[in-house]
Amino acid sequence: MSLIYNSNASLYQRTNLIAVIFSDVEAMVDDEKKTSSIKENLQLLRETYEPIMDRDVVATVKKLAYDQVLDDTRTALIRLIDKENLVSTSNLMTVKAKKWGDRDE
Repeated sequence: MSLIYNSNASLYQRTNLIAVIFSDVEAMVDDEKKTSSIKENLQLLRETYEPIMDRDVVATVKKLAYDQVLDDTRTALIRLIDKENLVSTSNLMTVKAKKWGDRDE
């Protein structure tokens, strides 16, 4: 999730990262009611994104509004992941073991 706030990432890239994480979460959660507001926010973000928001100071107000929805969506996603216990200690240990186990010494 920290990659979402990489200072070099465009709003489009950040939105796509959240969308990828959301698609995984949505596949793990059985209740559509729990994911519907996040899904609606992602749809809103995709519909309102304009490339100029990443480049032009004139679009600062739009960018701030977009950022707020993006932040709220990320927060809701993290809460859902935590509430549904979708990331367990064993999941994290597996990821860490694979990450560090594949390194060449």
